[in-house]
Amino acid sequence: MTTGTSDNSDFSLGERDRRILELNQRGLSGKQISIVLKSEGIILSKRSVLRHITELRQDPTNEVKVNHKYLVRTPKSEGRWYKIIAEVKKEIPEYTRRTGNRPSSRTMVYHLEDLGLIQPHEASKFTNATVLARLGWTDSNGELIYPKLDINCFSDDSRLTSGEFEDDFPELPIQPGEIPDPDQYIEDVIAYLKQAPENYQGVGEPGVDGKIGGRWYNQPNYVEVWEEKNDLMPDFENIFKDAGIKLRANKGYSSLVFLHQCTEELKQIMAMKRFKSENIYIKYFGDCDPSGRDIVNYIKKRLKQLGISGIHFDIVAVTHEQIRKYNLPLMSIEQSRDKKSPNPNSEEYRRLYGDEATHLNAFFTKKHYKDFKKIALHSVNQHWDKSIYDKMVEDYNVPADYSPALSDKTLRKVQNEMYRKITEAFKPGWDRDIGSQSQ
Repeated sequence: MTTGTSDNSDFSLGERDRRILELNQRGLSGKQISIVLKSEGIILSKRSVLRHITELRQDPTNEVKVNHKYLVRTPKSEGRWYKIIAEVKKEIPEYTRRTGNRPSSRTMVYHLEDLGLIQPHEASKFTNATVLARLGWTDSNGELIYPKLDINCFSDDSRLTSGEFEDDFPELPIQPGEIPDPDQYIEDVIAYLKQAPENYQGVGEPGVDGKIGGRWYNQPNYVEVWEEKNDLMPDFENIFKDAGIKLRANKGYSSLVFLHQCTEELKQIMAMKRFKSENIYIKYFGDCDPSGRDIVNYIKKRLKQLGISGIHFDIVAVTHEQIRKYNLPLMSIEQSRDKKSPNPNSEEYRRLYGDEATHLNAFFTKKHYKDFKKIALHSVNQHWDKSIYDKMVEDYNVPADYSPALSDKTLRKVQNEMYRKITEAFKPGWDRDIGSQSQ
């Protein structure tokens, strides 16, 4: 059964980045690399090449070379976007002081527009700049590109919910009770004590039946399912309702806040459960189109930059092999009329895969859902050992033993001794003993 592709160990570079790095290490400048790539059918401007080189430089193991010289360069602190990020760094704590909350990235965009620092069309540039600032990216001189921002400085715009529909019943006040009658109070206690020996039955507390653990108890692997679509989450919940795993909807290009939360949770799981990185599996489901493929590369880069490497990141669906094997309905990758600019990933996608493309939703049609469910469940269950689970059920799904009990003869002797102790406790002068104990 086709279950997609797996990429573990170090989230290896994509073909395009590998080629750029190779040309960089041969001493070519950004412009020269752009020309070579064009001759090979990869269309990237000099500016885009330099952007890729900057990202590659953030991982020192790539050994990126500096192959060009700056002829004239103003101090970094004089750059417009450097100043904007510096202003953001000041405004975030001011916003928190004023509201008690972190600002969202979008709120900060509007705030900067109010201040006249950016224009409405620069929102995406702002997002890109703040991501680099939060990741602490450096230039070829090892200097921060922008002032460093805390990685959690913004709230997550789209993946949190808050509050609930409040329609609780109102409640009238409850009046205080009367002072208990002292005679009745002491009579009740005396009656309870007189009856205590008969109430004592000489039987132990009942045991509690064994309870089996979770489906993944003592399993050697940890598995999560990530999928691209918020609207498909209910369907994934239904498919994996008995799988006992965590599901995440990354909603396309996930926010840095969301991915940081994911990586921190994975680190915590690895530390607490003592999982090695090679035993962590992320099963990914996403579109097979220009953006869908780029999202996979984006997530893997961010995970590595946030300190997660060596884990398995398996693309389960949709793959090009599945498009052909299951004859999935296709989508056009031509630019929609309502889009103002072409998808920058389309040319690279066509070069690698041609025009075949479809969305993850194509697997959820009546014709293909059954096949998809098999693919999805197999992708997870292949890492689950049934024999380990069965052994756990055998060891823990055990009824408790019967409660221990005294024999009738022994019980009667014990009850008589209880009567003797009660009588002894109230011999003449017992009230003086109680008074001294109270003092």
